[in-house]
Amino acid sequence: MVDFDNLLFRASSMGDIMTGVEKGWSVDKSITCQRKLVQIYRELTWGRRANKTNKYTEKGTKVEENSITTYCRVKKTMYKKNDVRLTNDFFTGEFDLYEGVEILKANKIIDIKSSYDWTTFPSICDKLEPKYDYQIHTYMDLTGASNGVIAHVLENNTPEAINKLKLFAKYEKGMLDSGGNESDAYIAKCVEIEKNHIYDIELFKKSLETFDELFEFHTSDWHYDIPIHQRVHEIEVVRDEAKIEKMKNRVIECREWMKKNFN
Repeated sequence: MVDFDNLLFRASSMGDIMTGVEKGWSVDKSITCQRKLVQIYRELTWGRRANKTNKYTEKGTKVEENSITTYCRVKKTMYKKNDVRLTNDFFTGEFDLYEGVEILKANKIIDIKSSYDWTTFPSICDKLEPKYDYQIHTYMDLTGASNGVIAHVLENNTPEAINKLKLFAKYEKGMLDSGGNESDAYIAKCVEIEKNHIYDIELFKKSLETFDELFEFHTSDWHYDIPIHQRVHEIEVVRDEAKIEKMKNRVIECREWMKKNFN
């Protein structure tokens, strides 16, 4: 039996939960919110957890520590690492870094987002995505922080991921010559893959020291490093109490909707 009255909502789910709120939609009018609530209910009652792993999330998980290091180097600050999942009466969440005396007295919290490659790395043209806005506000409510940062970091992909991309490319049409050898087109494709996924060649070579497979470089003359300060893009968020209140009201509404539909 699910205790809907005390059900906590993950920070990462608040983007879906809040869909339509700014338009004045109730839960009954927001299919996106309803679908998220169905998923949450099934996770709780069926004993399962949605696993939407893809190349983007896999990279984010594997390079998280490197991204944190890059961010701290650029900011010239050793922020405190958080490894605690926090909860209050409405939310639960675990972010990456914070600034302050202790986690519940943080004045700033930072959540790191590792971009898949340079084409998905945000720029000054990009605004804060609503899902990240709600996520960071959840963290601010959990800690009492008055400021938050979504920090996008462009980090090397892993040797394993780059090898996979090269393997997929090998079996594209025209990538092997009549004798089954690597064609010029394949080599050019591999150079392109390396340029698109390596931004700090010395750091990448260091990662090869613990890589158990063979990695073959196809770029003979490497001069494609991206300066470290250009590989961090911050979006600062100031705490909005009115927004947090809307989020809490939505949680209460979601609990009531779930009680009505799942009991």
